[in-house]
Amino acid sequence: MAEYAKKLPQAKLNEMFITDLGDAFVQKKSDSLKPIFLDLALPSIVPVKVYLYNCTGPMGGRSGTEYKIQLIIENQRPGERRLLIDPENGFTFIVGYANPLNDPAYGIYVIWETGKHREFAYSANLQVKLEYMLDTLGKSIVCQTKRTTKEVLVMAQRCHLIEALKMRMDVDTAKMIGAWNYVSE
Repeated sequence: MAEYAKKLPQAKLNEMFITDLGDAFVQKKSDSLKPIFLDLALPSIVPVKVYLYNCTGPMGGRSGTEYKIQLIIENQRPGERRLLIDPENGFTFIVGYANPLNDPAYGIYVIWETGKHREFAYSANLQVKLEYMLDTLGKSIVCQTKRTTKEVLVMAQRCHLIEALKMRMDVDTAKMIGAWNYVSE
């Protein structure tokens, strides 16, 4: 396994994400690099806003088994707090792309729980453990519940992106109605 996976330029990352959406991709609604505004068939047409980041590790003082994204949005300055707002009748996703094996065929999407990060400081770190990302090599979708915050991360290989986005929405709905059990899967 490579010590540091290579970061992708934002335009390339966005292009790969849209390609990985396959038939669920309906249309791109702006030329913005971040967030990406899309209409997706999930199965009905849903407007989505995607904040897509390279998920890197283990740089910057993180342990060798922890990857992270740094949540920064357009025009945000150090010391500023910002708020993520859903598109009308739609969803906002915070997604990281990691490639710990340095093989695009095994790239992994990590989808954080937007509700846990709705308001955030400049360059907020969102972490994920490598061991859970690597579990996606044997399962199509992996959910990890963080012990202290009860945040549920949804992870999948590139070829299972749509199922992971649907799972993210299902988990969020189950949590809203109190039907989610907090055992790590």
